[in-house]
Amino acid sequence: MRLQANHQGWLVIREGCLLIGGLHDASIVIWPSPGTQWDPATGTVTLDGVSAKPGDEVVLAGGETDFPGPPGAYDWVSEPPQGCLGYPHAWLTWELTVVPR
Repeated sequence: MRLQANHQGWLVIREGCLLIGGLHDASIVIWPSPGTQWDPATGTVTLDGVSAKPGDEVVLAGGETDFPGPPGAYDWVSEPPQGCLGYPHAWLTWELTVVPR
């Protein structure tokens, strides 16, 4: 993992993958378990009581890591679709802040 402090961007869903990024680049987000709830019907993710959905600008504390990592490397709350495994890097987060509009 490459230690970093924060990653600020917009939550987006592309091809069933929940990502943080902008128009041209994005990273899959790895959320902590326990502590994270995922509602696939609304695309809402909740981490320690803070909720965000696609289109929200967020700040994620954490760091970048190689993805998908070795088999069994993550205890998924909801395993991402197979197509999400094509992203070379992921953002491993432990804190979610929604930027006020």
